[in-house]
Amino acid sequence: MPKASDSVNHYALFIKLMDRNVPVALNEYINPLVWNLYSICAIGYAFSDVICLQCGVRQGGVLSPVLFTVYVNDVIMALSVSVDDLLLLSPPLCDLQLMIDICCGELEKK
Repeated sequence: MPKASDSVNHYALFIKLMDRNVPVALNEYINPLVWNLYSICAIGYAFSDVICLQCGVRQGGVLSPVLFTVYVNDVIMALSVSVDDLLLLSPPLCDLQLMIDICCGELEKK
C-alpha cells in the first residue's frame, strides 16, 4: 500500500506554498528538493532505468514532514469546519461520503 506522502502533487504543493507567502528565496531552495526526484530499482546486481517521480516527497527528507503538512492542511481545515470530527469514521453513510468528498476535492485542487 502506498504511503500518503508518496501521493503529494508537486504542482499543488508549490501553489500551496505560494498561497502561504513563502519567500521566493526559500521556494527556490525547496523546489529542487521536490521537483528533482528520481528513483532506480536494484535487484541484486541488476538496476532499472532511472525514472523521474511525478509526485511525492523525499523519504527521510528533513523538510518532507513539513511539506506534507502544508499539503494536507487544507483538507484538515475544510473538514474541521464541515464536520465535528477529523477521523473519517461516521455511522451515517451520507456524513462519511461528505468527508470523503471534501478530502477528494481538496486534494484534487491545483
